[in-house]
Amino acid sequence: MCIAKGAFQHPLKRIEEGARCTWFVPSSTPLATRKQWIAGTLKPAGAIAWTTGAVRALLAGKSCCRRA
Repeated sequence: MCIAKGAFQHPLKRIEEGARCTWFVPSSTPLATRKQWIAGTLKPAGAIAWTTGAVRALLAGKSCCRRA
């Protein structure tokens, strides 16, 4: 999964050309993950860190992203 700024036209092309983005790479293959899910052994893990400004924006019903 990739998170990138969507305020510009053609965001996928921009990513291909080296635009800034954040990648989330899986730690296992899709088949292995599916087998874990079916077996009920997949355990969610991770953390989300929010800035104070992002929390205020989200609570106000706004996007936490700034437009350029």
